[in-house]
Amino acid sequence: MKRHLELEIKTLQNAPRDEGKLIKLLKLKERQNEQVTHIEGSQRLVTEIEMLKVVLYLVSRKQQ
Repeated sequence: MKRHLELEIKTLQNAPRDEGKLIKLLKLKERQNEQVTHIEGSQRLVTEIEMLKVVLYLVSRKQQ
């Protein structure tokens, strides 16, 4: 659980604040998640994808 929360924090801190870059990064992470074969890698990517979606929502909302 601690590693999961640390990954969430790290992802939020390091996520780009540009909507275009966020969309590209999300697509890349989603493609990586489709190709991963072990559960640990998938869990890590899913966590990153969820946090990137949160940041994308916040960035999109701020621009409107």
